[in-house]
Amino acid sequence: MTLAIGCVAEPTAKYLDQAERLLQSWRWFAGRYANADFHVCVVGDVAVRDRARYEKYGAHVRGVSRFSARHAASNKLRFLELAEARDAERVVLLDCDTIVVQEPEELFQGEPLIAKMADVATVPTAVLHRIFAEFGVPPPPASCRCTVSDEPTIPYFNAGVLSFSSRAVKELVPEWIRCNRMLIERIDMLEERQGFCEQASLSVAVAVTGTPFTALDNRLNFPAHFQDRPVTSPLGQTDPTIIHYHWLVDDQGRLQGSPYPNVNRRIEAFNDRVAAERRV
Repeated sequence: MTLAIGCVAEPTAKYLDQAERLLQSWRWFAGRYANADFHVCVVGDVAVRDRARYEKYGAHVRGVSRFSARHAASNKLRFLELAEARDAERVVLLDCDTIVVQEPEELFQGEPLIAKMADVATVPTAVLHRIFAEFGVPPPPASCRCTVSDEPTIPYFNAGVLSFSSRAVKELVPEWIRCNRMLIERIDMLEERQGFCEQASLSVAVAVTGTPFTALDNRLNFPAHFQDRPVTSPLGQTDPTIIHYHWLVDDQGRLQGSPYPNVNRRIEAFNDRVAAERRV
């Protein structure tokens, strides 16, 4: 199976460091998939220093143009436009603020789209319904559940970890790009939830194309910023494969610990590997 794994980083120290962290984690912990083609895309030009640190881990590095000045998160779509993504049998798009801590086999076995429902209804169903109406698309039933809050939702995904088959790249991705461009022009429809534009447009694109999907659980996109659940809860008992750590990194670049033992063990293993790498 030909694979294309990738991320898109903003050209600032925060995001460039995140991209390196993600790439390292993939090479160290992705098991059978560790040597897959990994593409680090940077918005704008890539500095020589940054190119070198990514190429050290065998990444393909390139600059890409900005998708939108109004919605930075939509820049991730540039990876899906690469020829390597169009030609691969399976494509995985990851947010820069994620790390892989176990072999992510589930990303390569399933329906044309493999993704996790949103942690919570960051775009409420009522707002999604208005967006669907604006696109002239009947909304699907709220037959899914958010993975942390457990509230009902239509298929509305966290876009931090997405896996596409070649069919989805040819059919779903172009529609997602089209819907996202249109929604950016009407981003006011999202009210105070404008940061989630690309997630709302993905829901529309999935409905328009009728793309079948496999819904992941929290193991494959663990929301580390939810730290108030009991250790005995399903979230607290999760042994993650991919950790979505968001802003939880200290000034030395170490991921911050978790109150959940399984998660903390994976974070410590990653931090220890980074520390060993720096000593070499």
